Amino acid sequence: CVLMLPENNRIMQDIPLVIYCHSGGGTVSSSGSEPENNDFTRYFVSRGCAVLCTAGMPESYSERLQVDHTRCLGNPVSVRSVIKAYDYIKEHFNNIDFSGCVVYCNSNGGLTASSLVNHTSIPILAQGGLCPLISIEKNVWEKLGYKTGLIRLFGMKSGSYEKDKVGKYDPYVYNTHSDVPYRCPYLIIQPKRDRFVSYDIAVQFADIMNKKGSEIIVIDTDEVGGHNVVPQPVIIGNYSYMGKNYPLNKTVDDMYLFFCKYLRRADAE
Repeated sequence: CVLMLPENNRIMQDIPLVIYCHSGGGTVSSSGSEPENNDFTRYFVSRGCAVLCTAGMPESYSERLQVDHTRCLGNPVSVRSVIKAYDYIKEHFNNIDFSGCVVYCNSNGGLTASSLVNHTSIPILAQGGLCPLISIEKNVWEKLGYKTGLIRLFGMKSGSYEKDKVGKYDPYVYNTHSDVPYRCPYLIIQPKRDRFVSYDIAVQFADIMNKKGSEIIVIDTDEVGGHNVVPQPVIIGNYSYMGKNYPLNKTVDDMYLFFCKYLRRADAE
């Protein structure tokens, strides 16, 4: 795992924690990690937050199954990896606020993030996602075609989709068939023109869950580029990270302000 801390962390107390579930295009390794090169996570750290991110699965595990270790596709190992890292830093860092944290995810990481909300006791106050995957069956299996990886990760035998094997790790199936609301507020930023992740699935998920009393917000923005880019090319300022200045995108700031409401930070006012 990697833990990014604000530069003045030695004198700060009760640093807010952001758990980041990275995309399938990146990972955490000894030579580098996706969060270190991500505008959202760098900005969160620049505003005094700590960011925790883990590899989707150990490389030894992916080598044994012969799957791409960056595309963990929300399997149970990816969830246990986050729990292991969270418990470790809780034991070793006394200046981080563990009374409540937030989860940020993008793309593939949406599956792991929702399973953290659904199946762990980590005190998650809010979740935010940029183009997050919500359904393993409807999106990953049917549309993206990662069938070989899913079959090996979830132990399917027949070569056809086996719901009982994927079970509770498909957020769309698990949550929409539950009688209870989603555990925390969830902001989804999802362009309609995303070629890989379906805007319609996000809207359907939100509609079904909000009728159960959930607070799930889906925002469509004008997309530039393709899947998983920052969808609003609106620069509203600059921020400093590790002594270097970066342009501040409106989408990045919107996500931070959404989290601030639940972390009870003054920035949200």
